[in-house]
Amino acid sequence: DAKDPRHDVAVVINGEKIYVDRGILATHSPVFNEIFFGEFVDQNKKEFEVNDVDREKFIDVLHMIYPSDKKISDDSAEQVLHLADRFKMQMNLSLDSFASRWTMFRK
Repeated sequence: DAKDPRHDVAVVINGEKIYVDRGILATHSPVFNEIFFGEFVDQNKKEFEVNDVDREKFIDVLHMIYPSDKKISDDSAEQVLHLADRFKMQMNLSLDSFASRWTMFRK
């Protein structure tokens, strides 16, 4: 939500904005850390375009790092994990933790 003060930047995917906290994304992803805080980045920039990403899958990835009860379907779980890998997301899931989350996603 653009009015939420915790959301200080918009990730733009296919022309649609997703408002996020750049600190949270940067903490979980060295790719986003470089996008938001890299040496040649305008620190005042409020929008960053991300290409070749499915918007809904990106939102699913956000649900993996933000506290959420959102369940990920069997159909999208593999794509979500590939997308998380693309951005080098650090989710710190053990196999047991992942298995329990996977079970939760399947419900």
